[in-house]
Amino acid sequence: MLSRIPPRVKVRKDAPIELPHVMLLIDDPNKTVIEPLTRASGEMERLYAFDLQQGGGSITGWKLSAAQMDETADALSALCSAEEQAWKYGVKDVPPLLFAVGDGNHSLATAKQCYEDLKKVTPESEWASLPARYALVEVVNNHDGALQFEPIHRCVFGVEPEEVLDAFKAYYPGAYEAKGEGHVIAYTHAGGQGFLTVPQPRVQLAVGTLQAFLDAYVKDHGGEIDYIHGGEVTDRLGRQAGAIGFKLPAMGKQQLFKTVMADGVLPRKTFSMGHAQDKRYYVEARKIR
Repeated sequence: MLSRIPPRVKVRKDAPIELPHVMLLIDDPNKTVIEPLTRASGEMERLYAFDLQQGGGSITGWKLSAAQMDETADALSALCSAEEQAWKYGVKDVPPLLFAVGDGNHSLATAKQCYEDLKKVTPESEWASLPARYALVEVVNNHDGALQFEPIHRCVFGVEPEEVLDAFKAYYPGAYEAKGEGHVIAYTHAGGQGFLTVPQPRVQLAVGTLQAFLDAYVKDHGGEIDYIHGGEVTDRLGRQAGAIGFKLPAMGKQQLFKTVMADGVLPRKTFSMGHAQDKRYYVEARKIR
């Protein structure tokens, strides 16, 4: 969302270090990239080890050897092979997708804008040596057992719930109230609860079906959309007067890369990676000035 970038650029442009929150997900079901490094950590130089606050356990940082860095680069390249694309996605002769970028707070987009701004006042011969050319990211295997996808639900305020439901069915001809085949979205409002089904959806994910409708509805009729973590909270807020809550199914890990390849950038607030208590720590830092 472009409107979110300028205030973040203002913070970052004169900052001496970055503490980013950028995840580069790789689709590695056979666990060929990161997991071998975990098993070989005894061969590495230990950089730090300490306990985390608030019951978060402990963390240890290891430095890869030159040989391990080369092996990791080779393993990443192998994920882009034609054989790998055919096995995982059933496609051929299409550009490979190596990284799915999780940049919910716009750290990477902000870093890129800061670099582009510096290029305007820096001789081209010095662009490659600017510290701002790079951003610190975390490569994470999409199939890591510790990584959990949680749906982000929607509540719409300042609306008449029945009018919203009628508009939804008009927006998607053939949609009906009940569980069925297709995209199924639960709803709750003060007058009751139920399910909406959109058969033969045009996009891969139910969140894309719902978000397209909500954006169009709010634009034409008013109201305010909020993005909610947790089904119980969504139900409670949806039961308020002049509100309606929509609960979305969780996205399976196997759907992520296929969806991006088919539909492009995911709808905003598609999912959250993990519970709130798992995301307290900004540990790694990098000098950028």
